[in-house]
Amino acid sequence: MTTTTRTAPTADEQARRERLAVLLGRCAERHEPALEELYGLCSAQLNGILLRILKIEAIAEEALQETFIKIWMNAGRYTPEAGAPMTWMGSIARHQALDVLRRRGTRERHESTDLVSLIESTPDAGKPLHEMSEDARELMVCLERLPED
Repeated sequence: MTTTTRTAPTADEQARRERLAVLLGRCAERHEPALEELYGLCSAQLNGILLRILKIEAIAEEALQETFIKIWMNAGRYTPEAGAPMTWMGSIARHQALDVLRRRGTRERHESTDLVSLIESTPDAGKPLHEMSEDARELMVCLERLPED
């Protein structure tokens, strides 16, 4: 069994913790520049947490935005006794990722049960798949010709 020895934070780490705590306090006061700075300092690390859990970059990026909304909305609840600011924000990110996984799992189970009925109700369900694919390509060509507005 290995043991992990916790060492005291370096002066740089302590300064970062203190800065993040100040920024969270400013976010609690709805100071938008503080949120921008907090995002700049922490988004890469929080995105890493989300990406490890969610595995898909686009979904992790969306979850990151939701994470920062939750940080903004709950910044007044942060206290140093709750742990380091990054630990607190990392916990919010992990919970956000788990919420995303739960929502996706529920939606995917629901979608898979409806797949057969969806295929059967499709007007061209009697066509071979390669013919439906050709129809889809033709539709995309037509849609691309439409003006943006």
